[in-house]
Amino acid sequence: MGKNGYMMINDLNKKEYNAFAISIPSPKELLTIHELAAPVFVTMISKVAFYSVFTYVATSMGTHTMAAHQAMVQTLCMCTLCGEPLSQTAQSFMPKLLYRVNCSLEKDPWKMY
Repeated sequence: MGKNGYMMINDLNKKEYNAFAISIPSPKELLTIHELAAPVFVTMISKVAFYSVFTYVATSMGTHTMAAHQAMVQTLCMCTLCGEPLSQTAQSFMPKLLYRVNCSLEKDPWKMY
């Protein structure tokens, strides 16, 4: 866990939170987690499945095709290095936008027109 993890746990304990407490979510909380995490889960599983099938097909088409496939996948990986964190950051704002929690229409930069 390291020094940073210890410092975070120590800080939580000082604020009267039990950082080592484990609780089982209620069915309602599980449903909420499922509603929020399902789109990300489906997206990630779809990406892995697509890349796996794509690589399988490329390997069956010969050496030159496989070499071209590897070059394209490496280019894709370089491009998604910037795109994936932005995607995850945007998805972290989804609950606020979906449920409109603690939003002021006058001050909300995400308000829909």
